[in-house]
Amino acid sequence: MNPNAAGDSRIYTARYLLPISSPPVAGGAMLVTGEQIVAVGPLNDLRAAGTAAEVVDFGDKVLLPPLTNAHTHLELTDFPAWAVEAGEDELTGAEDFVDWVLRLVRVKRARPAEDFMPAIQRGLRLCLESGTGVIGDILSFHSAVDAYRQSPLLGSVFFETLGRDPQLFSSLLERIGKRLDRSPSSCLSAAVSPHAPYTVAAELLRRVFSLAAGHRCPAAIHLAESPAESELLRSGTGPLVDRLYPRAGWSPPAPPECGLSPVAWLEEQGGLRPDILLVHGVQVDAGDVVRLKRHGSGVVLCPRSNEKLRVGRAPVELYRRTGIPLALGTDSLASNDSLSMWDELAAARRIYADALDPVDLLRAATLGGARLLGVDARIGTLEPGRGAHFQVVDLPPAANPSELIEALVAEGCRQPVWQLYLHGRPQL
Repeated sequence: MNPNAAGDSRIYTARYLLPISSPPVAGGAMLVTGEQIVAVGPLNDLRAAGTAAEVVDFGDKVLLPPLTNAHTHLELTDFPAWAVEAGEDELTGAEDFVDWVLRLVRVKRARPAEDFMPAIQRGLRLCLESGTGVIGDILSFHSAVDAYRQSPLLGSVFFETLGRDPQLFSSLLERIGKRLDRSPSSCLSAAVSPHAPYTVAAELLRRVFSLAAGHRCPAAIHLAESPAESELLRSGTGPLVDRLYPRAGWSPPAPPECGLSPVAWLEEQGGLRPDILLVHGVQVDAGDVVRLKRHGSGVVLCPRSNEKLRVGRAPVELYRRTGIPLALGTDSLASNDSLSMWDELAAARRIYADALDPVDLLRAATLGGARLLGVDARIGTLEPGRGAHFQVVDLPPAANPSELIEALVAEGCRQPVWQLYLHGRPQL
């Protein structure tokens, strides 16, 4: 039997099935026909239903949805090697966020354009190997978009834009608008990403959001990531103005652009909407969270990146208490040690301690991210009607249902992904 044929049916089973939308099922199983989940339940129940489907038993494994990396920069997958070639030292305790930004710019500008496509392709492979099935990837080198053409991953590619010069920005937006009419792949949609409040002038940012609305596509923006960003928006001063702006040839923001928190500033520009992903959300207070709730905004947390860049810890207690939709992302290998969302989960468990329990974290890393990226009708849970997207991982030592999710979340790089299925097909 050909497992990829559209009419074929198989039952996949393992020691535990973890649907995410419901508790773990010991001896759970899924009936898959073609590329779709048809039924979910105990193996004996599916067999009793009379189906003649072949049973694929993974034994002492766990079946669960693929992970969602809701914010990453795969074009920077080779950044560590590029930094060494450029003679750039590793991040040290003496550096701050602006030092890191300047270092990132130096290294990127030293690379020829042809380096970015293979870097993306390596990143895509690393995502698959670590059980990721959905990405929200930021692309600044737009000419490398063909790197995604054959990828089975779901999600969006966000064409990044930044700048404070209206004339140059208009030209860039026109080119992005044309790219938004074509999907990067059959599974990935085109989207747009104004980089951050400190790199896109207010009136230009509004134009980006108008472009996204006109194309009915999502957007993503780095927001409230560092104290330097908050200082810039509140007072028009600080290290970004003193050190980054002169390098970019930008003038300091005018007084009307200042005086607000990053979240309040973005609200003024019409940037708090359910279809605009807010990434990082570290420098956020209770008033800001009320604004996010009012507009239905979600936040992508990047705990390892924030920790490495020493920009602070996101107020996850406020987010959880207010019901803000959450997802997780790795950010890039310029500010992280791996693209594994299993590693991100383990770090989130450590960094957020008891503020988010393992169930919350695993949900954020699967269904939460899929929902913020608009693909939750197809992926993120193991339910009838969803696509046949799942991963097979080793069973942790704590094999009882009450400790299973805690054990999975805590494993990180020790959690081997045995197989990943997307669209009903094995990818590894």
